[in-house]
Amino acid sequence: MRPTTIYIILLWTFLLAGSALAMAEVEEKQRQAIEELTEEQLAAIAEFDRRWDTDPRPFIQRIQIWKAFVMKADELAEQGGLMTPDQEALLQRLKERIAQIPPLLPEEYTLLCKSELNVGVSWENGGWVSANYHNEDRLVITSKDNNCKGPKLTEDISQTETGKIAYYSRHVCLNQRPFGKPYYEYQSRYCEESYANDALILDDEAKTPWVVRISCDLYDWNMFIKPNGWYHYARIHTNLRDKPENDYKDSQHMEVGKCAMIKP
Repeated sequence: MRPTTIYIILLWTFLLAGSALAMAEVEEKQRQAIEELTEEQLAAIAEFDRRWDTDPRPFIQRIQIWKAFVMKADELAEQGGLMTPDQEALLQRLKERIAQIPPLLPEEYTLLCKSELNVGVSWENGGWVSANYHNEDRLVITSKDNNCKGPKLTEDISQTETGKIAYYSRHVCLNQRPFGKPYYEYQSRYCEESYANDALILDDEAKTPWVVRISCDLYDWNMFIKPNGWYHYARIHTNLRDKPENDYKDSQHMEVGKCAMIKP
């Protein structure tokens, strides 16, 4: 056998051996990554799974942790990592939980609401008279710049006997103003985002799985919104005097229209 042929064979043997060692090193790193995942996160995730109803952490925080765990576990699995049967069972259980989570609105968003009908009453000559008002577009914004006063109410969650999520709500700091008017962060108010699984609540699989609503039931104005759908807005006051000063009362009105999410 020629020396050149022997050299080539030895070179290929060396390269194959090196490739095998490199592959073994990659597999070892993947195994270590899964072990680290188990040690650092699996216990916490399993505890969340056991203490779903009593865990003091906010629901959103638990979702984020679960999603991060599932994404990392799936990524390792795609890279050839192996999981124990317990890990695979827990991963599948978490995926089932995540699959029934409501379609939460972003932490920050902007809705443009266009009025289609605006009617009400005006105080004239000691009595109320019907009135029509110009349609008015509105901006509804959740932003870290909004400044809501008072305590923020806690989130609420309801489940069926089988553990499926039927209803979830959380409070958000919302700013609402007529389109074109300046933004004042201190005019923000706490409102409620609610997510109702009508298919479960009404026991009717034909129903839309999740109905999302925003409710602002406040002392100076009320607004109820279905994102990318109808909204109702009303401004009603409590002035019940028969003879108000200077024969003046603020007008009262209600408007209806459609909203669309324009950001993000």
